[in-house]
Amino acid sequence: MERLLFKILIVDDTPQNIDVLHQMLTHRNYSVAGVPSGKVALEIASEFKPDLILLDVMMPEMDGFETCRKLKSDPETADIPVIFVTAKDDPQDIAEGFRCGGVDYIIKPAKEEEVWARVGHQIKLRQLIENKNLLISMLKHMEQRNREIITRASDPMLIVNNQGQIESTNPAATHLLGYAESELVDKPFDVILKPEDIGLYRSCFHSKTVSEANDQPLTRIGAKELYVVRNDGVSVPVDLSISQVGYEAPLFLCLIHDLTLHKNLISELKQLSLIDKLTNLANRRRFDEYIQLEWGRCIRAQHSICALFIDIDFFKLYNDTYGHPKGDSCLQAVAKVLTDFISRPSDLIARYGGEEFIAILPETSFQGAVDLAEKIRHKVESLLIEHKASRVNKSVTVSIGVGCCTPQANDSYQVLVRKTDELLYKAKENGRNRTEAAEIKI
Repeated sequence: MERLLFKILIVDDTPQNIDVLHQMLTHRNYSVAGVPSGKVALEIASEFKPDLILLDVMMPEMDGFETCRKLKSDPETADIPVIFVTAKDDPQDIAEGFRCGGVDYIIKPAKEEEVWARVGHQIKLRQLIENKNLLISMLKHMEQRNREIITRASDPMLIVNNQGQIESTNPAATHLLGYAESELVDKPFDVILKPEDIGLYRSCFHSKTVSEANDQPLTRIGAKELYVVRNDGVSVPVDLSISQVGYEAPLFLCLIHDLTLHKNLISELKQLSLIDKLTNLANRRRFDEYIQLEWGRCIRAQHSICALFIDIDFFKLYNDTYGHPKGDSCLQAVAKVLTDFISRPSDLIARYGGEEFIAILPETSFQGAVDLAEKIRHKVESLLIEHKASRVNKSVTVSIGVGCCTPQANDSYQVLVRKTDELLYKAKENGRNRTEAAEIKI
């Protein structure tokens, strides 16, 4: 099921930039093509069908944001993931990239390890989606064939009479449901259903014979997604369909298609899309989803909510001095500190981008948030991760911005995020390795 070659389209008006990325990616056996403008990209994307597009922002005639919007508005290209590759590192520009449909950002000059990691992550997601679609297609084909050739059915199958009693099962059904066949035969079909589904299926079995019904159409209930209940009480997600196959003595073929694998795959895909691969923290997308939920809850309950912006001091110099593998280890070590201290079920810590992290702390007091920030700052410093290039310490340190508020109706969580970010920059301007905090009025 695994494809050997994935195609990547590079869009940049500077040939040298295309050459650099082309060289990086062909070393990883990707099929790479480059074009000089958004207009050309739009013309060839539907035909070339790339698995991923690396898109520059600053281009003449049509910039990257507009190009991305047009790609996402075309059904033939809407599902192609777009990573912006640009020197524009302003938070507003990054936010605009995500708003118009981008999935990630690479800041120029592009670094090889980062390009490989971010491209590889998106290609992995693409591969999982392809595998999922192929698997679903194969399962649907199998299901259709089993409906047509009942005696060879590999999906669970029950035969039920017009009194709603199970007359026979196949081995797949007894295995799925955890019963011996003798334990199911003559039992009501209701035994495998949840209470909320009993009414629909109970009524479909009490049909008249064909002659009594004056040749009315046979009973058929199409595939419906629900849960069946095993003998041990465990609920299993399935598609359940019922077709009447009897005449003078009506019988009903009940086909059960186990969706456990499908559900697990969907859950895995969703999880991958919400997690930062390097640190295993939530990613920016997950943070945006979560803060909206908690913001609304705090408005309703009139609880306070605090945000922490954490930035590793002089991290670019750290990477330049020790290399990106060491930089990755440093990020992971700081992430471990954050997860150790920010551990309540209602709290969330996310990698916001590069060396920057953000935490959301519902129902936390201002002083509590400040105390937590200081514990984190001291703990990171105590790790004694060598940083010769730092201008504030000989080991790795962090600067932290802390913002707290009690939101009211119609207040925007984005204001809390922006003002907390401003506090982080204040901490950096005031010497770094410090915390700046404020109670914020939205």
